[in-house]
This record gives sequence, C-alpha cells and structure tokens, in this order.
Amino acid sequence: MSKILGWFAILCVVASASACASYTQENYIRQPGYAASGPSVAVMPFTNLTNYPNAGQIVADVMSSVLYEAGSFVVMSKEEQKTRAGDLQALTSGVSSEHMAREIGQKLGVSAVIFGSVSEYRYKQGLTESPTVGVNLRMVDVKTGEIVWAASHTLTRGVSLNANTQRVCEKMANTFLNAKAPVETERD
Repeated sequence: MSKILGWFAILCVVASASACASYTQENYIRQPGYAASGPSVAVMPFTNLTNYPNAGQIVADVMSSVLYEAGSFVVMSKEEQKTRAGDLQALTSGVSSEHMAREIGQKLGVSAVIFGSVSEYRYKQGLTESPTVGVNLRMVDVKTGEIVWAASHTLTRGVSLNANTQRVCEKMANTFLNAKAPVETERD
C-alpha cells in the first residue's frame, strides 16, 4: 500500500510540474521574407495591460535588442525616435492602431513600426511561483499600411520574468524571420 501511495505522490508532483510549464503562440505572417531587404524599424513602447510597472517598455526594449541582434532590421534607437519625432505622445504612451503606427512611421522615416501590448507580466501562484509573460505585437508597413506580422505568445515557466521576456521575443522574431510562406495561424 505504501508503494502505491509513493507512486501516486510522484505522479502528482510530475503532473503538477508539467502543468506549470506552458508556451502558447499564434502567428500571422503576411509577407515572409519582408526582413530580407533590411528594413528600418521603430519599436514603440508596448501598451502595458498589467499591474507591473513599465512592463510595456521592458518588453519593447527586449524586442528591440532581439531584432538588432538578428541583423535583419535597422532598428531605430529610442534616442533617435525622440530626435526625429520631438514630443510625440506615442513615444511614451504606446501605439494603439495601425493608422497611428503608419503616421508615426512616416514622421520617423522608417519602413515599419512594431507596436503591441503586454497582457501578462507576473508570477503566477501555484506549487511554486512561475514567471509568466504574455506579449501581443503587430508590425505595420509604413508605405502600405498593411500588417505584415502579428503574433501573440505567452510563456509560463523558467526562473525570471526577464528570462521569459527574452525567450518570448526571440521566439516571436525567429518565427517571423524564418517563415518561408505566409502563415495565417500557427499554434503550439
């Protein structure tokens, strides 16, 4: 009997641990290969839908770094955005629509604008506290106004919010950069 209880306890721990780790994603890629031409891009502060202070700016900064590291984009720095746009409210409050992104992109002189929101940025309670990061983004081509990339990813696992933010941004960027054909929905 004690052997059965021991196996049951192990099974419960394994089931609980696997339930705590999850990654979900949805992707829409209208123009695979868009980044091949090395477009200039401005990453706007993401709208923070969480209670965590500055989560939108944190995610936007990490996404900028990931895109810069990928080498496929010319990423405009925050300082250059401020120089070119002046006192534009969207540089601090975030962008809320494709139309607004296109207008800002024209003012900044970039090929594309990335904007979005942070829907989760917290430690979820369970057997342990699991860092959870949820990011939604869109990239708008400034010339056409078309959304060329949209994605929504959420990661729950790991050791820190920053590490999860890095993983989510890398996964989003890699999915976009490695797409060979248009993607309407890709879920994991």
